[in-house]
Amino acid sequence: MSIIITHNAFLREALKWVLEHSFTTREICLIDLEGCSCLQNLMCELEKYELSSDAEFYFLGSRGIYSELLAKFDVISSHSSINDVLNQLSNKRGIGMTDLVEHVYACRTLKDLTKSQLRTCIMRRYKSNASIAQTLRVSTKTVDSTLYTAMQRLGLSSVTNLQRYISCEFSGFELDWLLLRHGVWF
Repeated sequence: MSIIITHNAFLREALKWVLEHSFTTREICLIDLEGCSCLQNLMCELEKYELSSDAEFYFLGSRGIYSELLAKFDVISSHSSINDVLNQLSNKRGIGMTDLVEHVYACRTLKDLTKSQLRTCIMRRYKSNASIAQTLRVSTKTVDSTLYTAMQRLGLSSVTNLQRYISCEFSGFELDWLLLRHGVWF
C-alpha cells in the first residue's frame, strides 16, 4: 500500500502510477511539502491511515520552511522528473514513523532552542528587534545573534523563515504553553 499526500492532482496521479508499477512490496508514503500548512496538520493527516511499522516516508519539496525543517531526511526536489523521483526512491530507504514523529515533536516543542532563544523567537512574533532589545535590556546585536543562532539550530535558512515558522506553526496559546513548559518569562 502506498500513500501520496499532496494537493496537486497531476503530481498525485503521476506518483500513483510510478508507485503501483515499481514498488509493489514496499509501503511508501510520499508527502508533498509544498502544500504543508503546518506540521501538526501533517501528523493529523497521517493518523488517518493505518501504517505499518515498516512504512517508509519520503518528502517532496523545493524551498520553504517545511522543506528546510525536514532537510535532514533528504527532501526530494519537487522539480525532479518522475524518473529522478523513481531513482531516488529506488536508491534510498525512507525514514520510519518513529524518526518522523521524534523530529516533528522536536520541531513542534522547539526543544533544540535555549530558553533565551525561545523567548527571543516568541517575542519576535510580536515585536521588533529594537523593542525586544529594550524589553530584555540587551543590545539589538544580541537579539540579532540570538535569532540567527536559533534559526541555525532549527535548520532554517533565514531569520525571516524562522519568524514565518513561528507565526504559521504556533497559536498564541501554544506559544504561551511553550514558554510555561520551558520556564521562560519575559
